[in-house]
Amino acid sequence: MKHILSLALALAVAACNDGPTAVGNGVVTVALEDGGIRIRNLTDAPRAYAAYDQDVLAVLDLSLTAFCNTPDANCLRLPANGSVLVPFSQIGGYSASTRNIVVWTWRVVPSSTPGQYEIMSDEAVVLKL
Repeated sequence: MKHILSLALALAVAACNDGPTAVGNGVVTVALEDGGIRIRNLTDAPRAYAAYDQDVLAVLDLSLTAFCNTPDANCLRLPANGSVLVPFSQIGGYSASTRNIVVWTWRVVPSSTPGQYEIMSDEAVVLKL
């Protein structure tokens, strides 16, 4: 009887965990929410981000510097210790057949060259749908 109860409890827990949970890299977490993904910044520094369907990346040549490399608020849209909800419509290449979303985050910091900035990339996060 004890084994049957343990099995029933395990199945009940598994049923509650059917959807994807938050995944992260120690700097940000990414989770599925209604209508999009939530990116949560776990640090005291604002960050930039980009999100793409992983399958689209095979045909794109992406450079984070093409997205943003300035310290202004239009670039660093992920607030320190805050979060953003990114609608599916703003995820590059997203479609009904998307299986994985790759999210990149980065900081923009002063360069050793006066008046210049450089990107400090974080490890990419892959959210399985």
